[in-house]
Amino acid sequence: MKPLRLKNMIAGCLLAAGALPVWGQSGAPTLVIRIDDLGALHSVNEACIQTYRSGIARSVEVMPVAAWYPEAIKMLKENESACTSSSPASGRT
Repeated sequence: MKPLRLKNMIAGCLLAAGALPVWGQSGAPTLVIRIDDLGALHSVNEACIQTYRSGIARSVEVMPVAAWYPEAIKMLKENESACTSSSPASGRT
């Protein structure tokens, strides 16, 4: 490949890469915090529910094979108004 053609290709790539932000996100980036390992320990359950109820976290993932799973389910049921499903099948978001 000729050096001039290579320079033109590199310049074209840099120009295209510089224009990408124009078609990117329109607003500020959003941070979504997800709670993980609900059901692992009693203290984890309490912290997860408190974090979710305070609005810090947006989603919760439960560990069904963990020792404190029954307590996690009980806590989720007690806070059902705060904990809604975002799956398409539920119809709620």
